[in-house]
Amino acid sequence: AGVSVTLASPQVNRIRWLAPDGSGLLIGTAGSEWLLRPATTTKAFAPGNVDAKPNSNHGSKDIAPVVAGSTTLFIDRSGRNVMEPIYDSSVDRFVSTDLTLISNTITKGGIEEVAFTQNPDHIVWMARADGALVGLTYNREQQIAGFHEHVLGGTSTVGGAAADVESVCAIPSPDGTRDDLYMIVKRYINGATVRHVEYMDRSWDIDEGAVEDQYFVDGGATYDGTSTSTIGGLYFLRGETLQCLVDGAAHPDVVVSSTGFVTLDRAGTVVQLGYGYNADGAMLPSDFASQTGSASGKTKKISKLSLWVYRSATFDAGPDEDNLDPIVMRESDDDTDTATSLKTEIFDISWPDGYSLEAPVMVRQSKPMAMAIMALIPEITVSD
Repeated sequence: AGVSVTLASPQVNRIRWLAPDGSGLLIGTAGSEWLLRPATTTKAFAPGNVDAKPNSNHGSKDIAPVVAGSTTLFIDRSGRNVMEPIYDSSVDRFVSTDLTLISNTITKGGIEEVAFTQNPDHIVWMARADGALVGLTYNREQQIAGFHEHVLGGTSTVGGAAADVESVCAIPSPDGTRDDLYMIVKRYINGATVRHVEYMDRSWDIDEGAVEDQYFVDGGATYDGTSTSTIGGLYFLRGETLQCLVDGAAHPDVVVSSTGFVTLDRAGTVVQLGYGYNADGAMLPSDFASQTGSASGKTKKISKLSLWVYRSATFDAGPDEDNLDPIVMRESDDDTDTATSLKTEIFDISWPDGYSLEAPVMVRQSKPMAMAIMALIPEITVSD
């Protein structure tokens, strides 16, 4: 038989979502969160055996929650805060924690839609109101929660604004080995505003993937066939300037013709084509114990930086984006007729920057190739 329940609340709030949980049924309304469960746990949930209690008063935006592992995450009514309701047996209710406290500016403007890809990386993806793609790597069992922002290559307007991510959803990959993030992306191409269905490709294996199969471009395509210097079928990118990887080696940018063709400087059998982007990483200001206390607030100088990379191609490093130098992977005995192999080693770099309060470090991969930083180890001199 059906069960009809009236939530005993002093306010009338629209129900935004329902989510099953091991402790009962979580209910998110515009003004508060409730837990619905049997009043007597030894008996079945049925009319006459119902208990509905308020748990918190954050309220929810009209966005479906996501179940990340064993936890339901929802967006509060402000549209900016990602809430984590965790059952607390000492008070017999769910206590909601705001995960965005660790990065309270990354959801500026509000969240429009949420999706969760469990395999392989446990990421909650969010389409932000300004078109940016925001990720939250989340694994409660491992106590991991970290935000990251992704600016897609290409533009959405004639003025060159970044491409807009308008909608997101998670779909299992065709072979069932991972979850793919699908997006509706607004772009400005060939004099018109268009919307593409795009997905985030995670098929390249950083441990064993072939160098020619690296795919680090946005909104693009792959050619895999007989050797050729002319590739067609790119009508959906007419007039666009694309980055290019030919048989695992970087190639100068190419422009798509009005008929959807590109001409390469050299022939290849596996070619990746798409919008380029910068993959940036930076260290937080260094703080450690010096002879006179904390190094925070003192002038510092990095004399040497050790970079431990894993299966990485040439990338740039420096104190900031205006002062980056290439970390070259090609060695003197490498065959110049083939792509450089991906390197796993520690590079010791003499640092070009002088004294500063922050001693900044930045790395950037601007080519359509792999970069995996395992550790940044600076040698720092502090002026006490």
